[in-house]
Amino acid sequence: MEELIKIYRTLSLRAPGLLAYGSVLYYLEIIYLMIALSFFYGKPVALIIGGLATLLLSLHIVRFYSRSPRSRTVQLALMEIHGAYSIPFLAGVLFQGFHGTPLDSLFIINRLALACMDLAGILLLTDEGMKHRFGRQAGVQP
Repeated sequence: MEELIKIYRTLSLRAPGLLAYGSVLYYLEIIYLMIALSFFYGKPVALIIGGLATLLLSLHIVRFYSRSPRSRTVQLALMEIHGAYSIPFLAGVLFQGFHGTPLDSLFIINRLALACMDLAGILLLTDEGMKHRFGRQAGVQP
């Protein structure tokens, strides 16, 4: 039990950096979204929405890494929404079987990695100590 507490403390200290680097995997979700939008609405719409989503995600990752308080809230919302979508999707793939291309399997593996990161990230970012680490002045604990 002491080992688990030690691992949790280590992860909670490194969570902002680990989650910021892990958030880079959301770019593959944007690519997947662009493929779907291109099919339904055409390439111009897919490029505009994909470009905007990429720009917003890039700004968010930089702000999250620098421990902006608002970015912690945005990251929690992003992980909550993504987890709520991904976990039932992955359960469907698990129980119904997978019949897709190798590119589809890449997106499924990415979605599985992100779902694991979402669950761990929600646990770590809702900790009371983490709220203080994302204070008004980054890096200064109140």
